[in-house]
Amino acid sequence: MQPASSVHPNTVAIYDFGRTADRSFYYAMEFLPGISLAKLIEIEKHLPCHRAIHLLLQFCASLKEAHSLGLIHRDIKPLNIMVCRIGGEYDVVKVVDFGLVKSIKNLLPSETLDLLPNALRGTPAYIAPELLAQPLAANARSDIYSVGVLAYKMFSGRNLFEVSSEAGLLYDILYTNPCDLAQLRPDLPDSLVKLVMRCIHKNPQIRPAGMDVLGLELAAVEHRPAWCQADAKQWWGLRDELLLPAE
Repeated sequence: MQPASSVHPNTVAIYDFGRTADRSFYYAMEFLPGISLAKLIEIEKHLPCHRAIHLLLQFCASLKEAHSLGLIHRDIKPLNIMVCRIGGEYDVVKVVDFGLVKSIKNLLPSETLDLLPNALRGTPAYIAPELLAQPLAANARSDIYSVGVLAYKMFSGRNLFEVSSEAGLLYDILYTNPCDLAQLRPDLPDSLVKLVMRCIHKNPQIRPAGMDVLGLELAAVEHRPAWCQADAKQWWGLRDELLLPAE
């Protein structure tokens, strides 16, 4: 569920929530005409540098507000990022599924049992290594790791680790260094590659200190053409069927 105090335009709006007569939980959210980032990556394989940065800056802004409220998302992944056409604007990002959001200050010791590796919360491929060993270590830098893994997939079209079992994945998250993004996308600016690799560093102290810092460094990537509304409009104009309701 979306934090009640969140008002950022890149965070999905929740209008109401509660429980039905049979105690099933429900919530009503804004309608989002668009596709998930997972679908976009499926279509494009890997995103052009300037478009990926345009999208990354928006969900960094959403998470920056959440972090300023003392909240972490804990389930950042392509399926929880929507890329929309809203109000005549194209490639508008909406961060959704705040169901695992938790206040760092209110994370109780009794809840750590639900965060241990044998009962993982969130999506394993995007979980920061320190959370596997110390669930109470969740902070802004653990969300930054997840954003880094997301960025790696956006730029390369590949998962950070390609393994066939969850046990192998958890081992790689804890102990294996991923393939350098520069080898997969030698065309990317060096500063961008280094930034993404810092975000996914196993040592949280090596990562950017906060979403504000990450956003500033992304915006400062040298020699990048801007992804403008004309580019986005042209892309969406060729794919109007993506906005039609499913049959």
